[in-house]
Amino acid sequence: MRTKLRSKILAAISTVVIALGMVTVTAAAANAHTPNVSATCTTLSVNLQYYDSSVTNTVKVTIDNVVVDTNLDFGGHFTKNYTFSDKTVAHTWLVEYTAGDQSKNPNANWSGSQSGTSTPCVSHDNDKVPFCHAKPADTAANGWNMPPAADPGIIFQAGHATEHDADIIPAFDYWTESHGVWTLNHYAGKNLTTVWGGATGAEILANGCMIPDLKDATAVISITPATCSTAEVLVLGAISNATWGTPTLTTGPGTYSVTATANAGHAFSNGSSTMVFGGTLAGVLSPTSQACAPPPPCLPISAVSYTYSNSTNSGVITVAQLKGYSDTLCKPFWVTAASWTFDGNTSWPQTLDKWNPANGGNKIDSVGTYPYGADVGCGQGDIYATFSAPGVPKPNPEILNGPHNPYPEHFLHNMGFTGPSPTYMQRNASTCNANEVKVVPAVTFTDVCGTNDDGIVGGVDTAEINYTIIDNRVNGVGTVIATAAPKTGYTFATGAYTGPWSHTFTDEPCPIVVKTVPAVTFTDECGIDNDGIVGGTDTAEIDYTITDNRVNGVGLVTVTAAPQSGYVFENGAYTGPWTYTFTNEPCVVDNSITPTVSDQTCTPVQSVGSAGYTYADGGITVNLDANLEYTITGIDGTVYGPTVVTTAFTALSPGKYKVDVKALNGYVLKGGGTTATFERTVGAGLCAVVFGDPYAVDETCTEQGTTAPGYIWVDFSGNLASEISYQITGGPTPVDYTATQEINNLEPGDYTVTVTAKPGFKLASTMKSVWNFTIHGVETCDLETHPLISTTASYKNLTCSSDGSYTLADTEGVVWFVNGSSTPTPPGTYKVTGATTVNIEAQTTGPDYGWERDAQTKWTFDFTNPVDCLPTLAFTGSDGGNLGLLLAGGFLLFGGTIVAFERRFRANVR
Repeated sequence: MRTKLRSKILAAISTVVIALGMVTVTAAAANAHTPNVSATCTTLSVNLQYYDSSVTNTVKVTIDNVVVDTNLDFGGHFTKNYTFSDKTVAHTWLVEYTAGDQSKNPNANWSGSQSGTSTPCVSHDNDKVPFCHAKPADTAANGWNMPPAADPGIIFQAGHATEHDADIIPAFDYWTESHGVWTLNHYAGKNLTTVWGGATGAEILANGCMIPDLKDATAVISITPATCSTAEVLVLGAISNATWGTPTLTTGPGTYSVTATANAGHAFSNGSSTMVFGGTLAGVLSPTSQACAPPPPCLPISAVSYTYSNSTNSGVITVAQLKGYSDTLCKPFWVTAASWTFDGNTSWPQTLDKWNPANGGNKIDSVGTYPYGADVGCGQGDIYATFSAPGVPKPNPEILNGPHNPYPEHFLHNMGFTGPSPTYMQRNASTCNANEVKVVPAVTFTDVCGTNDDGIVGGVDTAEINYTIIDNRVNGVGTVIATAAPKTGYTFATGAYTGPWSHTFTDEPCPIVVKTVPAVTFTDECGIDNDGIVGGTDTAEIDYTITDNRVNGVGLVTVTAAPQSGYVFENGAYTGPWTYTFTNEPCVVDNSITPTVSDQTCTPVQSVGSAGYTYADGGITVNLDANLEYTITGIDGTVYGPTVVTTAFTALSPGKYKVDVKALNGYVLKGGGTTATFERTVGAGLCAVVFGDPYAVDETCTEQGTTAPGYIWVDFSGNLASEISYQITGGPTPVDYTATQEINNLEPGDYTVTVTAKPGFKLASTMKSVWNFTIHGVETCDLETHPLISTTASYKNLTCSSDGSYTLADTEGVVWFVNGSSTPTPPGTYKVTGATTVNIEAQTTGPDYGWERDAQTKWTFDFTNPVDCLPTLAFTGSDGGNLGLLLAGGFLLFGGTIVAFERRFRANVR
């Protein structure tokens, strides 16, 4: 029975191989003139195939508006990859090509272009999140613990985010995937503002999942100063949420120390649980100390003197420092200056006018000077004083009908101090209250351009003054004279000016007002060639004066503005000067963007019948301006340049290079000098190796009832043996060797497989480097009396141009059931026209058959509708999309058959 099955499998493989050979021949003919351009988030791939090399075929590649490659004659094929400078951002690209085919039509050519924008690489890896797990989870009655930081999915699945009421979780972002679509989500956090024991959840999380001590403990001390009879004393002051320890010393002299300890759950402001106070306490003051000397006697009244001017009713009190006395008077006193106004033409009665207590109303009791005064109009001035608190009382009512009537007057000159007497004054009431005009308002004139706004200001008669105005103007032009005289019953004060006030009016035309004077600015760039004055050109309204003191372009320039004849500047308009001192600083070109290096790159190449790698040169990139000249010299002396560039990339093989830069056109480099040299190394490219993941196969029983040993399969297909090596360690009988063949017979146990890249290669970023396997053993093996089988089911999803389908293999001993139906479904291919899910199960036809150990018996196929369908572009009459599907389907069928055959083959040989 097994021989029959194997014959069928071999026949199927032969059929597939023949079919694939036919497909390959057909593809080579139909794919002529096929431009294939695509971009990932890291690389732009250009693949132009099957062109006639006897004609000139060209291609130009532009990335981010910079031409990165131009090939004016690439022959029949052009294949090259270009690595984007930054995979995290989008890049625009354009590939333009012109090609011909003389064998078909000497005059025909195929020209075109493809463009697009790359999609930035996005990492969908979720960061692990630290959190606090409550004990118990609903109350945190016993606090929290901090488990290892977990993946967001674990936090949700374990109920921390939904069921555990007292867990504390920070806010975080995380990715989820559904049907190939990734979504960035945000979790707002849990219990971060909830308060436990005076601390928020956020503070507890930051404190390692423990409630931090409250920083509310306080303690203060003070020192009672020493006196002539007592030493300094330590005083333990206010304390909160803490307790005092016992001081080492409380009374001086000597050093002291005392500790305040925070209560449980509390801490001082610096986070510490204790606060130590220390210092030195002084002893009793020395008898010779100034503080212990007997106090000097107070000042007698002989220390007080004063001045007084009766013309101003003012003066100054002086308290002098006497030797052997303190600076304080034995008898303090108060002083107030007052002035009164005559109520008529006689001396009495008088009304209080000013009341000015000296020293701000405070007593005069210490050394110093104390001015006082109250000016007098038409009336009397008095300087009052008293030794009695609270000072000189203010009159009530504020009327003086005569000396001491009704107010008792006590004058400064009666206090026993040294100074003039009396300390009061009085004017002649009949004189100072006469009808005298002290000020005669002057007459002024307004004479502006024209006559409409001219005028006389003042000169209007009052009850006291009679003005006389003589106006000799004719049509607004002429002289005006004004004089003043007192009216009957009034006189002018001596010296009062009474005129004449005169002015001769004119009729000057009004100038035009210039409201804005344009400012002058200056341009001072490096060197002097581009220096200049901006503005300052005369106009019909403005006359600019430029004083240029520059010598060889260096020096001071001053500009001022004046109105042209017939114009006037508006008040406040700035007319200069505008000044600037020009310099001759050399022009500096910025060479701070130093040359950068891109290493050689290695790219896998796949073609029919072979696999390998191609290498793309690395290079040196300079990015400056036309005022710089670059020369790149290789270690072998090859010179690339010199060249003046704004952006240039030089394709170079791996090795060391020297980059010389020179400033041109009179410029200097940033930092000084006109030349600079950089050394750069272009690194060799490491080829990224992709291989099949190792896998372990347990010890099994053969159909003959014997034991087939377990093994670890490692991939040595193609040229992998020269690119990577496998190290296998572990096992009950420890092994440590480098695998040199695909199958290694191993006894049951735990093993580790480590993959390392050989020189010139590296593991692809998608590959793991370490695997841990367990090979399980079998206890006894019974002879199999029936064949072991396996089968396959496959599917094709719906596309923009075709329906989907699923295929049930025709395998001896197998019966198929679809979507839970109890009626078997015959082997074959079934069409699917819309989005749906198909569940498939394979069963044996009876006890005469058994499943192989790793045979798959259930499949679930999700059919989805295609999105973003675009019209198919035809090239040289063939449909590349249909061809791709044909190839993919053929290889899929071939691959599935090979897997089934390989499994069956190994099961037999072992």
